[in-house]
Amino acid sequence: MGVALSGKHFFGFNDLLLKGNLLFAPGSGKGLLFANLAVKDNSNTVTLNSSGKTQLLDFDIGTIGNGVTPVIAQNHVLVDAGGTYLVGLATHVNNNAAQSHVIDVSVWTNNGATEILSAHGHRNLTGGAGDVASLSGIGLAILSTGDTVEVWSDTGDAGDRAVTFSDVSLILLKMR
Repeated sequence: MGVALSGKHFFGFNDLLLKGNLLFAPGSGKGLLFANLAVKDNSNTVTLNSSGKTQLLDFDIGTIGNGVTPVIAQNHVLVDAGGTYLVGLATHVNNNAAQSHVIDVSVWTNNGATEILSAHGHRNLTGGAGDVASLSGIGLAILSTGDTVEVWSDTGDAGDRAVTFSDVSLILLKMR
């Protein structure tokens, strides 16, 4: 691996060129802070309606984290160090309702208190059970130490709408 610096040395350099891989050596700190919380092949039905958003509660994969803690039992990621994070959301949802409806899925913080607006997706599911959709969102969020990050969903339709979130993945990566 080669490193080339131009301009001033240390913190005032203009360019940093890395050829090869950037690796964090053991004992040099935590490296990149990240976490993943996911569910795969879920079959539980969630009932959505216009009375308010519903937190997705079926996460069963959360073993990957470094400096950010996935907490499966509470279906959220706990931020251990504040900063700017890249937040990514990918979902696969099945419509179990006979009616068409718009579904929204988004990332929120602190038990649904604040939406991360850019990490959001929505789609009109057609009537008749069996419509399948993929929804995703990715964006930057400024998070504080102790914040929790969750996935929530809702629909604008007044009647109950049953869906199954068969696959969901939430990732956080600290950028600065």
